[in-house]
Amino acid sequence: MSRGAFWTGIAIAAVVATAMALDLVDHASAPRGPVLPRPEGFHMNLRGLGPLELAFAGRVQLVTDRREEEESGGGATRVPRWQVLGNDPTPEGAGMSIRDTHIEAMPHEGESAAPIAADTPRAWIALARDRGLLTLDMDRPWRLETPVLDLPGFRGGTRMRATAYGMAELHPRDQWVRARGRFRLDAENLSLEAADFRYDALTGRMEFAPWRERVDWSFRDSSGAVLHGTSDACG
Repeated sequence: MSRGAFWTGIAIAAVVATAMALDLVDHASAPRGPVLPRPEGFHMNLRGLGPLELAFAGRVQLVTDRREEEESGGGATRVPRWQVLGNDPTPEGAGMSIRDTHIEAMPHEGESAAPIAADTPRAWIALARDRGLLTLDMDRPWRLETPVLDLPGFRGGTRMRATAYGMAELHPRDQWVRARGRFRLDAENLSLEAADFRYDALTGRMEFAPWRERVDWSFRDSSGAVLHGTSDACG
């Protein structure tokens, strides 16, 4: 082990020991009450510390690293940076379940807004292991329950919002999102309801299909009047 890694391990161990001591003092002085169940934790194996279990309760923030990966032709691919903010993450399969979640692709330099943002009552985030640490998996889709999707980077800078009535998937690396079944799309003065929504933030392409063989839409004109209509065409 290098000297830096050794002192890093000592520092981490000291912080953990101090936190445990403070926790014991706090519990010794606090009035006795019902014992709350310990949340299920994530198992990791850190060099210098060995196996450990890390559990969370309350609001947490997870952010991926910004990096570039070399391509076979000598170029580089910029990997988007994502932020996940939510409550009470717990292990679930090869990922984690997290409540009341906000997910956002953080804009690159020179960009004014994130290409995709989502708010969902519950999300499943894929996890990967990197040298014993758990990290957000960028290569598998994340699942979102009845999300509200903010799409500020649509063609021409039009800000659009899609509300899915069922499950949706978001692919963090490829920056696409799709929702099976019925959804609602709102953009400035236009609203429509259709099905099988898909949006690609890299190309700005949006696709959808009729819901039960129809697309319902409404449009507010410059006078404030609202026009309603139905179409059997898809986008």
